[in-house]
Amino acid sequence: SPQEVAVSRETYPVWTANSGNGTASMIAKDRSVINIKIDINPGSVAVFSKGSQAFFAGPKDKILVMVDMRDGQSTTKIVKMSGIGADVKGMATTPDDRGVIVVHPDLHAIGIFDGKVMRLQALVKVPALPVRCLVTDDNTFVLAICQKGKALSVIEMRSVFP
Repeated sequence: SPQEVAVSRETYPVWTANSGNGTASMIAKDRSVINIKIDINPGSVAVFSKGSQAFFAGPKDKILVMVDMRDGQSTTKIVKMSGIGADVKGMATTPDDRGVIVVHPDLHAIGIFDGKVMRLQALVKVPALPVRCLVTDDNTFVLAICQKGKALSVIEMRSVFP
C-alpha cells in the first residue's frame, strides 16, 4: 500500500513508496503503473524534476535506493547510509537535480547526498527529531522541521555543493 507519494515538476510520472511489499510504483501520464521491487520496505520517496529518477528510504533500512527509468527500463542503485530513522525519513531533492536530502531522526541529522554519483556529501547535525525537509526553489537552502527541538533548521547548500 502506498505510504508516500512524490510528483515530478512536470506532474508525471508520479512515484509512490509502497510500504509492506518492498516495491515502488511509477504512474505514467497515461495512468499506466509500473511496480518495481526495490529490496527495502520504503517509507519515503523523492524525485528529480523530470521524474525519471526516484529515491527511496525506509524506516528500518540503512540504505538509499535510486530507481533510474531514463532508458525506459528500471535500473536500481543502492548506497549505504550512515543512519537509521525513527518512523519514516523525510526526503527531498534539489531543483537542480543534484542533491538528495534525507532526514535521520534518530541521529538528529540531515544527510545530503550527491544524487548524480550516489555518495554522501554531508551529514549535518540539527536539533532533536528532524522529521520533514524541503529545498528552496533557488537551491540556496535546505529547511528541516525539528519537532523535539522546536526549531526550523536551515542548511546553506553552497557549504555542501560549492
